[in-house]
Amino acid sequence: MKNLISTLLIILMGCNSEYEFETIASYQAEQSNLSTHLTVVGKVLSGEDLGEGLADGFITSEKFSDTIHFQATPTKVLTLKYKNIEMINQKSFAPTLLQCLNQMGYIDYNKEELEELGKIVRAATYGPKGTFLKGQTKLIKVQDVTYKTF
Repeated sequence: MKNLISTLLIILMGCNSEYEFETIASYQAEQSNLSTHLTVVGKVLSGEDLGEGLADGFITSEKFSDTIHFQATPTKVLTLKYKNIEMINQKSFAPTLLQCLNQMGYIDYNKEELEELGKIVRAATYGPKGTFLKGQTKLIKVQDVTYKTF
């Protein structure tokens, strides 16, 4: 029911007025044992379905001791950090995360999950209409998605 209401809200927003958005979402890559939480803030211009936002997020796992932090836009990963590992201005989320996990020595991941997670993070930066909801993912479990428009 919550997804139906969310979907109807997105449709009713229409394409005729500019709006800002804030999306808060949590996803679980169960095979890789990674929990991803992100907050995206951005704007959708008048007449457009999709906008552009900045994702601030973090990834945790009981398999490693600290948190991976990241910032991403629709076109690149601005930063991805874990302890002394820092990657700046990378083109794509999944390969950047894969490289970070390898440098950390964490090899218990499913590459297909990381690829889907990359698509999910990028899609969320486009706004509410781009954000993956329950039933729209193949491998990643959608835990929670909420958004506000103003």
